[in-house]
Amino acid sequence: SLELHYFARISYIYASIFCPMTLQTLLGLILLGIIAGLSSSLVGIGGGIIIVPVLVFVFGFDQKMAQGTSLFLLAMPVALAGAVTYYKAGNVDVKTALVLAVCFLIGGFLGGKIANKLDTFYVKKIFAIFMIIMAVKYLFFDKPSAPKATLKNETHQD
Repeated sequence: SLELHYFARISYIYASIFCPMTLQTLLGLILLGIIAGLSSSLVGIGGGIIIVPVLVFVFGFDQKMAQGTSLFLLAMPVALAGAVTYYKAGNVDVKTALVLAVCFLIGGFLGGKIANKLDTFYVKKIFAIFMIIMAVKYLFFDKPSAPKATLKNETHQD
């Protein structure tokens, strides 16, 4: 029957995803997912800054595997809850988000092609340099200032 077929497929998918993991690994991934989701909604970070390093250093993933896994989870609508919350509060510029989403898609495709052609050693170095640059910028060059007009405010002025 059709129901039996779907049950068998779901059982196979469930087994292939969860059975090889130890309880400790599964609990660690659950904790990582919750922390990354929380930080993503709270301050707009998650995939690259939290998930990738933890997958590499705690779970022993190869850098490319960690990046691919992070991108795969971000491709699913996991950020939807946070995005809807921000939207309901009036804190989303939909036009800007749509333009960025299209460009992000193109950039993600090109970045994935390039990263998969590079040796993992260089991918790790590029990742580390990017994180250092961002950390230095935030620590030393991000001075408090008066609130600036957002694109939303600039485009809706009379």
